Amino acid sequence: MTDVAEDYTDTFAWYFWHGDNLRQKLQELSSTDPAAQVILQAKIDFFKNIFFRGEEFQNEGVSLTDQSKAIVTEVDIDLAEQKFQAGNIVKIEDDDRQNPGILLRLTPGYGLDNKNLPAVFAGDEVEIIEGPKTIIYLALSADGSRIEKKTVNWWKVKISHQAIDSYSLIGNIEGEGWIQERWLGKKVPLE
Repeated sequence: MTDVAEDYTDTFAWYFWHGDNLRQKLQELSSTDPAAQVILQAKIDFFKNIFFRGEEFQNEGVSLTDQSKAIVTEVDIDLAEQKFQAGNIVKIEDDDRQNPGILLRLTPGYGLDNKNLPAVFAGDEVEIIEGPKTIIYLALSADGSRIEKKTVNWWKVKISHQAIDSYSLIGNIEGEGWIQERWLGKKVPLE
């Protein structure tokens, strides 16, 4: 409670990630500190009614409404419905000329696990060795008016062939890691 922004983010985290604990604390405050209970109830009502449109959560972001995890949760997807599968060789598509290269992460997700991760570049070929790990992220919309769910497929790949441009830029790179499906382009036909 050092400042308003910190209070907002802490309350959001408690409402979403620790809903059961937050409701228990609210109940305790009703007998130990009724004034604090009124303040906490107002914060809870804000997130419940304005931010989450009536949805409440248990601990770990589990919705009380549909009993499914609403954020960063793996989903089992029928592999027959997938565009890619283990064993496919796929070209990397990266049209960002300002910041070329896609890091291969140690685990699926947005956080960087390590600064010395291998990277792939446009035209490189990778072999899919595992996946997909489908993760659903919960994010605030650009205008801040609603929560949006974003589904991202992550695939574990290993570098199988570097394009001439990336080889001349950084030399030979070997390695494996997790990459978002959006970077995977056309499948390379097996010879």
